[in-house]
Amino acid sequence: MSTGGDLPQTRTEVWAELTIRGDGLSLEAISADLGIDPTKTWSRGTPAFKGGGSAVWKDDGWRWGTQHEFSRDLPRLIEDVVDLFAPKTEVVKRIAQSGSSVYLEGVAEIHDGDVPLIVLSNSVLTTIAQMGASLAFDLIMRA
Repeated sequence: MSTGGDLPQTRTEVWAELTIRGDGLSLEAISADLGIDPTKTWSRGTPAFKGGGSAVWKDDGWRWGTQHEFSRDLPRLIEDVVDLFAPKTEVVKRIAQSGSSVYLEGVAEIHDGDVPLIVLSNSVLTTIAQMGASLAFDLIMRA
């Protein structure tokens, strides 16, 4: 259930992603099986952050995510991801059953205490479950 498009402006930034992680993933095969190009991939041992540092990925990963936007409407972005992958439910389920970690994540970088309301419909939650995916939320508080 979306909160609607007539919300006052906000500095809160939201996005949603479907991520597949595991050891020895064939990232190209995942893209081919899904028929979707990822917005990000990584391989074990590669730097986890563009800015440098010593953190490296401990596994392989494939991710498709929405654009970041200034909004409180996180449910709409989660629904967009579910709508994109719903026709591929059996493919996602097969990937999850192969031992890979599959999760849909809603992310909000919250400014000025402007926290989004997160209400998801039964049909969205059912589709996520049918995919064999987990649902996660990352709420980042900023001053």
